[in-house]
Amino acid sequence: MKIIDRIRQYIDYKNITNSALEQICGLSSGYIGKQIKRNADMGESILLRILDNCPEISRDWLYFGEGEMIKPDNSLDNNITPLSDKKIVQYQIDQEVPLYDISAAAGCIMLFQDSNNLVPIDTIKIPNLAKCDGAIFARGDSMYPIIKSGDLILYKIMHGYETIIWGETYIVCYESYGDCYTVVKYVKKSTTKDDTLLLLSHNEHHQPFEIHISQVKSMALVRASVRYNNM
Repeated sequence: MKIIDRIRQYIDYKNITNSALEQICGLSSGYIGKQIKRNADMGESILLRILDNCPEISRDWLYFGEGEMIKPDNSLDNNITPLSDKKIVQYQIDQEVPLYDISAAAGCIMLFQDSNNLVPIDTIKIPNLAKCDGAIFARGDSMYPIIKSGDLILYKIMHGYETIIWGETYIVCYESYGDCYTVVKYVKKSTTKDDTLLLLSHNEHHQPFEIHISQVKSMALVRASVRYNNM
C-alpha cells in the first residue's frame, strides 16, 4: 500500500471528502483527488503539512504503514500545539546544520555513512527547517535552474529503500562498473523493473536513467537549498 492509499484510508475513516482534508491542511483545491487518480505519492512538505494539521495520524503509519493509523490518546495529547504557537510544529525546528566540503563522490558516501568522523567547515541555521543531517555544495547543472552548481543543499540521510518518498529530490551515491558517482536527481520508482530507481533531472538536456537498488551506496533527501546571488 502506498502513502496515497493510506491518505485515502484516513479520509474514509474520518468520513470526510477530499476537499475537506485539503481545506484542513491548506492544500489547493482538487490536489488530493488528482494524486489519488494518478496513484501518485506526495512530497514530504505536503506530508508534514498533513501531520501538522492532523496530529492524530501516526507518522510511522503514514510514511511506512507501520502500527496503527491513529496515535494512542496519551501520545496525541502530548502533541497538541496551542494555536498561538502554530509556527513551532513537529519536525520543523531551529537547528544548526553542519556544512561539509566534499571533494569526491567517495567523500559523499563516507559522509552519509560516518559523518561523526568528519569536521564541518561551518554551520547553517534556517528557521523552521525540518531536521537535517548536514549540508554540502552542489555540483553540476542537471537540476538547473532549481539547483545550480555552487548552491548549498541541506539534506536528511535516508535509511532503507522503504523510506524513499517517490518524486522528491535526493543526493544519490551509487556505484557503476567499479566507479562511484554522486548525483542530485528526482527519484521515482521504475515502471518496468523491480527494485530499480528512475533518476530524472530538472534540466531537459540531461536524459533520465535507471539504477538497481543494489548499486546505491547511500542516499539523502534534499530538504532545502540556498543560493548566493552576489559575492
